[in-house]
Amino acid sequence: MVDERPGEQWIRLSRKFGENEEIKIEVTMFDGSVPIKKDDDTEDEKLHVTLIVDVFKGEDTDVLEFVCSAWPDSIEIRKVFTRGMLE
Repeated sequence: MVDERPGEQWIRLSRKFGENEEIKIEVTMFDGSVPIKKDDDTEDEKLHVTLIVDVFKGEDTDVLEFVCSAWPDSIEIRKVFTRGMLE
């Protein structure tokens, strides 16, 4: 399922697997960049988006959450959390 939020810069994707597992991904628009040097001594920007991936494994279990940066050629896991369902 894709949950668009008009006027906001986030998109949510979610999918159920089997009876108990659900994965939810929230993605921003471009929200950061780093300068990169080109061969001709000019600079360009390398853009990234932030992804928050939540993995639910059932009703009474903690959620595993990954905060990631997606670059044009890679995905970097920045933080990993476990949290209770009611947080």
